[in-house]
Amino acid sequence: MASNIYFSKSFLKKIYKEFFNIKTLKQYMKTIIIGLTSAVFDLFLYKFLNESVNLWYVFSHCAGFFVGFWISFLLNRFWTFKSKDNIGKQLSSYTLLFFFNLAFSTSFIYVFTNIIGVNKDISKLFTIGITSVWNFVIYKKVIYK
Repeated sequence: MASNIYFSKSFLKKIYKEFFNIKTLKQYMKTIIIGLTSAVFDLFLYKFLNESVNLWYVFSHCAGFFVGFWISFLLNRFWTFKSKDNIGKQLSSYTLLFFFNLAFSTSFIYVFTNIIGVNKDISKLFTIGITSVWNFVIYKKVIYK
């Protein structure tokens, strides 16, 4: 029992040191800036395709999400994490995360809009907020480690 408590405390201490320092804070702020930038492009394309081209909002979401993916991948790789590792490996990991996020966000938007009755634009904004939190952790610990 005592070893479990020690393990838990040392684990939490390690996590605290890893995520609550100046370097990580700077990376997180850059990730937020990149997230906002890609979200602007994502939302612009989403609104344009949905309202000007009359494309179904789910397809518009997918197109905007794809553009946001590329902006986010490239800026995070070269600016936030300054990675020099194998771009192919990182891109494949990022692509897996992209498809997970796309499946989650599309389902989330559809359920919240069509079943719960939340405005489709509000559903889209909620999705961006939710995915941005776990994305940073995965970027830092898995993709750009």
